Amino acid sequence: MKKLIIAGILLTLFVILVLAPNASSLPDGLEKVAIKYGFIKFEKEILKAPFPDYQVRVTGNEKLSTALAGLIGSFVVFVAVVLFFKLTGKRDEASFPR
Repeated sequence: MKKLIIAGILLTLFVILVLAPNASSLPDGLEKVAIKYGFIKFEKEILKAPFPDYQVRVTGNEKLSTALAGLIGSFVVFVAVVLFFKLTGKRDEASFPR
């Protein structure tokens, strides 16, 4: 099980540090449709995003900023999942393949 967790962490780091900073900056599908049909002008911010456009605005380097946002977000999710399993009790070993 530890090997699976380590592999997951390494894969996550690879995606965050190598793939994410090189992702396209073009609008995603929903945003593209909103621009095409003109209803993007009705966009309202309901909640303030912690990392707008997947950027941490502490550096002028866009790729580094994206990687930092990914690292922080992944860390928060990892901690939340670990806390969830600690609070809900021990997991059933039989339900996980080895």
